[in-house]
Amino acid sequence: MKRYEKIITIFILWAMYGCLPDSLTNFNEDPPSSPYATTQPYETSAPPNIVYDTVSPFKLQRFIPSQSGDSGQDTVDEYYSSFKLYSTSSTTPFSTNSEMTFSISPGLPDGLTFNSKTGEVSGKATSYLPNTTFTVSGTHASGAQVTTSFDLSVTTKIDQLSYKQKVGKKVLLELSSIVKMESNYYLYNDDGLFSSYHPINDSDYKTIINQEGYKADVVSGSINETYNTVIATIQSNDALFKAGDFIDIGNSYFGKKNKIEKVIYFFDTSSSILDLTPSLSPGIDQTLDEAVEYSVSPPLTSSNYLVNFNPSTGETSADSNTVDFHPTQFNFTVRNQNGEVQSTTLWMAFFNGSVTPVNKINYKVSTGDIFKVVLENSSNFNVGDTLSTSLAGTKATVLSKNYDTLQLQVTHAVDDSTFDLGTEVDNQSTYVWPETKIAVGQRFFSVDTTIDISPNNSSHLFDFKITPDLPSGLTLNSTTGQITGTTSSTIKDANFTITAKNILGKEIQTSLAFSIMDPPTNLSYSRDVFLTLSESSTTIDQLDHIVSSGGAKGIVKKKVTNSPSTPILLVKVLEGEFKTNEQIDTSYNFSKPVASISSIDYYDAEFQMSFALDSSLKGSLIIDGTDEATADHIAKIVHIDPASDPADLYVRIIKGNFSEGTSYNLNDTNKTPVTVSDITSDNLMIGIPSSSQSLFFPGAYFTTGASSDSSYQSSGIVNYVSYTNDSSISVNIQKGNPSSNHKILNQFTYEVSSSALDISSVKTDSLFVGHVGESFRLAPSLDKGNETNLNFTVSPDLPAGLSINGSTGVIEGTPTNGIEKTSYTVTASNDSGVTTHGLNIKIHEHFKLKVNANNNSTTNAILHIEGQGNNRTDCRVTLDQINNDTSTDTKDILCYLEIGENDLQTNGLSLKVETSGICPFVEHIPFGFFKKKYNKSNGTSVYQATGQYTDDVCKNQWNGGLDIPEYSSQDGITNPGTFGTTYASWTEVCNGECDDGTISVTPIVYQKSGEKKCFSDTNQDGFYDDGETIDTSKTTEASCNGVNDSWNYTCLAQTSSNITQTCTGSKLSCMSGPLSKLTELTPSDINSRLGVVSATNSELSYNYEAPANVNDTDLGSNLNIYLANFTKKNQCKKELSNGQPSAYLYNDVLWDSITKSNEANDSNAGRFHEANPFYTYNCLSNSGEIKARIRLLVREWNRDFTGNSSIDLIDPDSVLPSDNMDNTNAVDSNYIGTTWNQFSDFDDSGSGYNGAPASTCSEDDAMRKYAF
Repeated sequence: MKRYEKIITIFILWAMYGCLPDSLTNFNEDPPSSPYATTQPYETSAPPNIVYDTVSPFKLQRFIPSQSGDSGQDTVDEYYSSFKLYSTSSTTPFSTNSEMTFSISPGLPDGLTFNSKTGEVSGKATSYLPNTTFTVSGTHASGAQVTTSFDLSVTTKIDQLSYKQKVGKKVLLELSSIVKMESNYYLYNDDGLFSSYHPINDSDYKTIINQEGYKADVVSGSINETYNTVIATIQSNDALFKAGDFIDIGNSYFGKKNKIEKVIYFFDTSSSILDLTPSLSPGIDQTLDEAVEYSVSPPLTSSNYLVNFNPSTGETSADSNTVDFHPTQFNFTVRNQNGEVQSTTLWMAFFNGSVTPVNKINYKVSTGDIFKVVLENSSNFNVGDTLSTSLAGTKATVLSKNYDTLQLQVTHAVDDSTFDLGTEVDNQSTYVWPETKIAVGQRFFSVDTTIDISPNNSSHLFDFKITPDLPSGLTLNSTTGQITGTTSSTIKDANFTITAKNILGKEIQTSLAFSIMDPPTNLSYSRDVFLTLSESSTTIDQLDHIVSSGGAKGIVKKKVTNSPSTPILLVKVLEGEFKTNEQIDTSYNFSKPVASISSIDYYDAEFQMSFALDSSLKGSLIIDGTDEATADHIAKIVHIDPASDPADLYVRIIKGNFSEGTSYNLNDTNKTPVTVSDITSDNLMIGIPSSSQSLFFPGAYFTTGASSDSSYQSSGIVNYVSYTNDSSISVNIQKGNPSSNHKILNQFTYEVSSSALDISSVKTDSLFVGHVGESFRLAPSLDKGNETNLNFTVSPDLPAGLSINGSTGVIEGTPTNGIEKTSYTVTASNDSGVTTHGLNIKIHEHFKLKVNANNNSTTNAILHIEGQGNNRTDCRVTLDQINNDTSTDTKDILCYLEIGENDLQTNGLSLKVETSGICPFVEHIPFGFFKKKYNKSNGTSVYQATGQYTDDVCKNQWNGGLDIPEYSSQDGITNPGTFGTTYASWTEVCNGECDDGTISVTPIVYQKSGEKKCFSDTNQDGFYDDGETIDTSKTTEASCNGVNDSWNYTCLAQTSSNITQTCTGSKLSCMSGPLSKLTELTPSDINSRLGVVSATNSELSYNYEAPANVNDTDLGSNLNIYLANFTKKNQCKKELSNGQPSAYLYNDVLWDSITKSNEANDSNAGRFHEANPFYTYNCLSNSGEIKARIRLLVREWNRDFTGNSSIDLIDPDSVLPSDNMDNTNAVDSNYIGTTWNQFSDFDDSGSGYNGAPASTCSEDDAMRKYAF
């Protein structure tokens, strides 16, 4: 350093020299001559200025002879200093010959000298000197004076800073090794020999001594062979045990037996009070008050420690404010006046507890904690058993079991309780021996509950960390290791690694596995959905068929519009799954969206309550009693209609059933009492008189009406009859809802209520009805546990074709076999718990007629059974109805197919019969009618000329020379020449292509005579004519010579025996409609209603050609009568018990009877005489017996219609605001000038309808309205 300073000084002098004037630098040039020049009297010039070779300030180390290791070579000693003085005009320091005299002020400190001839300062400073400014003055022999100054300080250089250990203080020593043999501990040396024949103990061999002779006694019970540590109490004053020291056992050090790896100072408030004083080597010059500055990092005075620290003295002490802290590494630093530093590092700890270097982290187990464990073998553990562990006092109850996975609730716990991997467990309340071991163990918490778990040894650990990060809402206290908080997130099988440091600073870790999840609760199953639409309004209406963009299909049971909220659709799901954000259409197949779904809820029933409820109660439970845990009947509110008063609620039935007029409670804070005043659901239990149960057999149709005014209220089908506890029937509701203030009839219509029965009760029924061959889907709902990995099982096994998704719980499929009502229990479980739900399923085998709409179909046709409220009731006969109906009302049914006229005209019909195996054969008799008059020949006479009728003799004799017709309506011989109508063939006598009658052919035999005869030829034509006279006397040509005589042959004509011929036509040729295509049928078959029989065990398709494609000159192209067989103007309505005609029930039996009992060849016959007015489908047994029959009427609509267009009426137009089906040519501007009724049906005059509606359904009246 000094060398560099000298170089810098020389460089500065050289620079200054370059700036001096020539008079001062050009020493070698001769001065200018001057006549007055004199001789210089001095050998040297006075310096312009003076400067030291070292830049100020001069910082010197204090020389302490006893500690410096002085070699006596002052000039090279590190403590020796020399500062030389230069003239600013010279590159060499002043010498004794400089003709200069120097002085310094003030005086230099001890050990430094000042040379008055050269100005040099040199020597070893031995006393402390704060920074001082010295002034050096120089006088040249010439009297010229110069001055300079410098700063100088002398400080003690500190070689070592230490904090020695005082007697009685505790230190923890980490050694190289400790060996435990049996119960004794030994030190181990480098040569592999034990340090002594005696172990470390509390008497003779408890003292540890290091190579410096410092001693400390091992604290009893403090030896830890895991970390090779001992805790010792200092026995020597100002002892210093430090890392790297070698130690021996005993009071004398004989050689190294072990090595100290780490030393930790342990302090507390009693036996080892924190009291540290620094020791400096060498010591500072205290005689002159030399000062140093102490610092420590991290700051001891911070809130983490609150330890007193004096930066002037370095003294450290604790007081009542000092907080406990674990071993922490502190860096103490001392800085002298010159800025030189010396540091030392200490590990310190302060806490009032046992000083134990633990080697594991164990999180406490508390009573009530939930664990999930997987046992190596769980065969001897069952739900309800007590599980005990090998750690005495640890017990738990088995809450659930899924194979080898058990859920446990802790009932007894001690400090070290654990359910971790490898823990031995017994199935006894007190542990006896291990039945098995835990293979996997983890804690379980519920979502949104407070979590608070801590290590049971956190006082011996610090600096806790966890990976990966805890979920949001949970925090880890880095000081205590406590995990606290609440989270709304669901976490499954999360594994965390927690690390901490023990008092040695050793990092230890543990694995903590837990799941945060709710057990599944409040399981329910639903078929119907509650769709909230995104749009503020929609054209979708009640009873519309809807289809989603995802392919789900359903029927709108109800539309709820509550301004300003968006519309809500209550949908009966037919197939598939409706999903949020999907679009929906009202066609059979999705083509154009008319709305979109914003949200979906599943529901089971609609409750009307006794008073309005606030919408904030959505999500509340309705229970019997006040405690959900003990309730037998539980429903959850999924929606409250804000516009209803009293309130309409939509609920999921979780448990039990709910009855009208019964009081329940909400599970709110007040346990608000509520009464269910009305229930709407797909399936209900209805109480009826026990004496009348036989009237309501399974499969029976029913209707209900209000007791007050007998107005229609609902309709449906009986599911089953309950003979237990109460007299009730389970019903499947098709429309409306029955109530306990209604009456019920086992009829298709409620038009006459005189025999109706009182309904005594209405309650929900947990029954779901399906049909073989049709999509079936039940969706589960849970209050909690939805975000977890769930496992669903069902018992007993579901019917063939149905299955449960083990992950989602959805029950779906296509049933292949029918079953009676069967109870099932669905179990939903996750790792946190189990819940169950009971439900009933009934699958019908059936004989069904349906529209066979393919994936490209755009039809909106509706096929439904007749009857009040049956707008959307499928056209089917179930096996229940076949087996249980002692009459034929439910198994000989009439159905309607509603279809738009253009759809029918262009696309025709495609229908499918499904039999689900109950019909080995199906007989099909399609609709047919007479397109033209059927006149059956019945022995019509015709004459046939035979023999020589073409001979001129015969022609002249019988027809005036004209040709004699072969066939004629008259014989031509009774009145010669009169043949009437002539025919080329007798078949021309038949009445067209549909005449299958007989013709009576009388042969006329013409025979020319063998000999000529003489006759009086009046007209002189040479031929014998009838009426001319034969002269028998003239027997030769010569004798026949009179004036008018002619000689020629004659022709004899006479009748022969009649021949009966059959016309080759067919009655079918006079007919139209699909029946006319079945040429294999005879008129007798048609009249007997015998059709084409096909074998089947599942389904058959029937396709009927579109009228637009029918090539028939007898039918106009604008006629839909080829397929549309419905007519209402025949007045064929069933007669009710009061003698009045029904508005809902068509008299198909009578209409069928009169059409087949009146001959079509009657003079007044019309289109339906001897026709088949229905599409008929018969379910046949193997022996050919009719088990069930479906008759179909096709009604074509002139205007748009929906399921809500009163299609259950025979005459919907009677209640609709405008004619939708009747004949009209009105033009609606909304349809751009298109007229309605472009294609006529049987009730239109353009298709042959004659006059006003019939007054009665009879041959004389109704049928003749359709005469030709």
